[in-house]
Amino acid sequence: MILRYFYEEYEKIHYWLNKEDVFDMMLKIGLFSDSTLNQCQLDLQAQFQNHRLVLQDYLPSYRSVLPEELADIPGRLELLARIQGRRAGFQALVNYIGGAIAELQQLIQEQERTLFEDIMINSITKTIRRHIRTSCEWVQRMNTAMSAMNTSSALRLSLQWKGRKAENDQELDSRELITLLETDAQIMKPQDQQRLAGHFRNRLAMARKEAEKEENQQSFHQIMQEVMDYRRWFEFTILYQSGDEKKKELTNSAFYSFSGGEKAIAMYVPLFSAVSAKYSMARPDAPQIIALDEAFAGVDENNIDGLFKLIENFRFDYIMNSQVLWGDYPSVKHLRIAELYRPDGVHYVTVMDYQWNGSVKSWIPE
Repeated sequence: MILRYFYEEYEKIHYWLNKEDVFDMMLKIGLFSDSTLNQCQLDLQAQFQNHRLVLQDYLPSYRSVLPEELADIPGRLELLARIQGRRAGFQALVNYIGGAIAELQQLIQEQERTLFEDIMINSITKTIRRHIRTSCEWVQRMNTAMSAMNTSSALRLSLQWKGRKAENDQELDSRELITLLETDAQIMKPQDQQRLAGHFRNRLAMARKEAEKEENQQSFHQIMQEVMDYRRWFEFTILYQSGDEKKKELTNSAFYSFSGGEKAIAMYVPLFSAVSAKYSMARPDAPQIIALDEAFAGVDENNIDGLFKLIENFRFDYIMNSQVLWGDYPSVKHLRIAELYRPDGVHYVTVMDYQWNGSVKSWIPE
């Protein structure tokens, strides 16, 4: 009597619904309108049997929630499963599987991201290795060209491309990074590969963290370009040497202690070096043109000849204008000169053409 009373009272508060009531609600919302109650029952049983194999790790089963002695009371079947050795209901199984799927998806995303980062790191490493090697070669070429330049004051200039210190413990110093990047990947030690990958993975984490900031206005791609820009890991220093003195860094105070000609040398040499670096990325047949207004003003004749020699070494084509500069220096092999001549009291300008062949300047008649 106690069991009967218990289940009858639970039925009154709709602890469970009769199968006829469930079927009527399904029809009202437009589900299974072409099916009968018996067909729905058979379909449900078929679905259960079909998925038992997929869910076999959870030992799915079902049981009646009513004792056999209360068979006259409408009952229902309860789906059961075992989760980590414990019996659980159907909803608990659904929640557990849903959580497991979400966890697996997160794991897959982490693995995909790690794989993506590894691929990107390998690609970035190869690209940066090539650019750093090219930059080192460029610095060497610039220094070779500048060391060959003669100046009246015996002033020598050179470029130094030195790495900056690491920003945190997860990164490598630029000097150590260059050493690893220059090492052939086929013979690199596993621990060095891990350190190199860790350096770039830390850079990626920095970019991701920066992109997630609310005040950030840049895309992840833009931030990546900045964070992975190898040029920011190094800095150029201009060194000068006068006579037999040791090389020193060219500071503002040192620059202002130079003569006028030396100041011009100190300004033009780095300028030509920067232009040459830009043009080194161009095609071999691309013109390399520079244009100077009031070229070499205030520079003495000997130093001007040295500057033209530097331009020749860089293989620049050039357009220059000046009130006094003709360009007929021994270091200049070929030059076309146009003189703008305006006689007194007239309203026109005459162009006088000249040719310099490295030794003789001759007028070109019209």
